[in-house]
Amino acid sequence: MIDLLKQNDQPAKSQRKFIAKSLQSLPHYSLLSLVQGNRLAPVRKLLDAVPPLDLNAERLKKYDEQSVNAYLACAKQAKLWHGTGRLQHVDGRIRDVLQSIARQGAIKPARDVYAIMAGGTEMISLSMTPHRMVARSYADIHGKGAAEDCRYGSSLQWAAYFFSTFYASLILRNTVSVVHDLSVWQKKATNAEGVTTWGQKVNQKARYIWDVFDYGSDISGNYPILFGIKKIGQKVSIPQSFHHLEVRVSEPVLLKEVSHIEVPQAYQKETESILAERNYRVPVFAIELGEYVFSQRRFSELVVS
Repeated sequence: MIDLLKQNDQPAKSQRKFIAKSLQSLPHYSLLSLVQGNRLAPVRKLLDAVPPLDLNAERLKKYDEQSVNAYLACAKQAKLWHGTGRLQHVDGRIRDVLQSIARQGAIKPARDVYAIMAGGTEMISLSMTPHRMVARSYADIHGKGAAEDCRYGSSLQWAAYFFSTFYASLILRNTVSVVHDLSVWQKKATNAEGVTTWGQKVNQKARYIWDVFDYGSDISGNYPILFGIKKIGQKVSIPQSFHHLEVRVSEPVLLKEVSHIEVPQAYQKETESILAERNYRVPVFAIELGEYVFSQRRFSELVVS
């Protein structure tokens, strides 16, 4: 949506899909936010029954009660979520993110140009969210993006749902600062060819932010990784418009503060082995199991903090 502010620039296919899904989602989220509370429970129940997303619940893998309970015992400890992946493009090479985290014993903050939109300035920070589905969408850009199987709604759909509300709130509440921050962000995040480079950490062909939520990563063998976070240090101050969507910290999150990790089932044993080599015993679950468990919740529980 930010890229639409560029003049004489034809949005890419993924950009058009994002805009369409955002516009479809905005009325639903706005109403859902207004009716939270027991007095309007019937209206909320109706909105829960008609989510504006194609959730594809029938495509999910089914799990037994024992697996579900084991997952819930860890997931209920997660106060925040962080989505990343196994591999990323960094300075012309491929960085193994999981090996780096295991070696350092922590998820470390990094310089993030997109943080300009969260605080008006580029910063070294770690971004998390109270919503699993947001973090899972960020994780999925390291895999097949919107084409990931066994998902309760695609990465592009969830990104469009949440960010439509974010941009609307941001523009309505902070118009002057938004114009300034957009200008600064565009200069920092766009190269000489007019390409937004944020998504190129996972896909070198990405031209817009939303390309990677749609197409995923171009790195062979890459896959999504989702962290549940039990505890964090001091939060970085960000505008009120971001509070429902994002939390940022400037200190590393130690692996002992991680409730559990989710990866595709095919990579579960591999992930456990990498952590065990460094003597970390963080529970690792299949991300497909997490999708199945969260699909049992009311839609409003997934989107309203």
